[in-house]
Amino acid sequence: MFVKVSFVAAASVAAFAVSRINIQSSRKRKPPIKPAEDDDSSFQQEEIEEDGEEKSADSEFSVPSSSSLFLSYISFLLSDHYSLIIHIEVTHINLHFQVEEEEEIKGSTTRRKMEQNLNLPKRRESGNTQDIPGEIEIPQNVVKEMERKRMTLEGKLLEMYGIKEQRSHIAQLQKHLKVKTEEVDILSITVNSLRAETKKLQEEVKEGVLVEKQLEIAKKRIKELREKMATDRNWARKKLLTLAREVSGFEKTGISSTDHENVEKKTGSVEFKAMEMKRRNEELEMETRGLTIMLVAAEDKANALSNMTEIKMKDKLEEEMNKFRHANESLSKQVQKLQKNRLGIIEELMYQRSLNACLRFERQNYLTPPILSKNSSQESHGNKTPTPIPHHNS
Repeated sequence: MFVKVSFVAAASVAAFAVSRINIQSSRKRKPPIKPAEDDDSSFQQEEIEEDGEEKSADSEFSVPSSSSLFLSYISFLLSDHYSLIIHIEVTHINLHFQVEEEEEIKGSTTRRKMEQNLNLPKRRESGNTQDIPGEIEIPQNVVKEMERKRMTLEGKLLEMYGIKEQRSHIAQLQKHLKVKTEEVDILSITVNSLRAETKKLQEEVKEGVLVEKQLEIAKKRIKELREKMATDRNWARKKLLTLAREVSGFEKTGISSTDHENVEKKTGSVEFKAMEMKRRNEELEMETRGLTIMLVAAEDKANALSNMTEIKMKDKLEEEMNKFRHANESLSKQVQKLQKNRLGIIEELMYQRSLNACLRFERQNYLTPPILSKNSSQESHGNKTPTPIPHHNS
């Protein structure tokens, strides 16, 4: 019994010694703490220490696991009665050692961190005065380079914004140019159309001037024809009055042979003048027809010119056309009157011829003796019946 207890105690002492050796070896493997020049290096050292502590903790935890295996092997060699007791005691000892080791590791890490935080300002203050300007110049140079880069970047950004604004302005100008070019094209088309319209209006004005000249010529011609017709009428009336006077004189006084010849000559001249009057009337009718044709053409031109934009030209042309229409109506009335006068002249000529025949008959009766009165009367009847009365077409 005593042998068994002594063996268990020896095994526990051996396990404790093995755990201490493992802790010392892990502490020796840790790197020495160097003075931190900057905050970044201190943080890196802290990270390295934490990694080392984690590794040491892993190794410490691994040592008890190996000792537990060793003790389990020893307990396996012991008897079955005391194996459970030995195993419980060994696990209790291992747990106690593990808790102590964890507390020591935590305390050491907290102490190191506090020492590092306290030693940083001291190291900075205790540094050489020669290192301070270099350390100050380095960040100043870095700041200057950063400012220079910032300025260059700002300049490039401003250039980019300026280029963008220029491009937008150029696009707006191009749109404005397109709109203006379209407006210029439209204006050029309108100008060309207006020029064509002005040319057409000029041509129409020229035609209107020609029509006005033709109308003036027609007016003058109409006036001349009216004057001629008035003179012809007066002349015919005078002739008829003279003939009527001569006939009345013949009826009152006796008629001689010379007077009879004069009457025949006068009647022949009257017939000739009547033929001339007919011819003159026909000429007047032809002229009136030509004038009507000219008036119709003038009316057509006036209707064509009625679409002109100038209102004054329209009004003038309409007034002139109305005047010409009234003149045409008056001329037609005058022509009708002339035709009626011509019929009256023809009737007067027929009456004069009948008077001529009566005068011839009376002269024959006056010259022949009473014996030959019957023969002469028969001859006069024979001469009277075959003489046809000339009919003049109106």
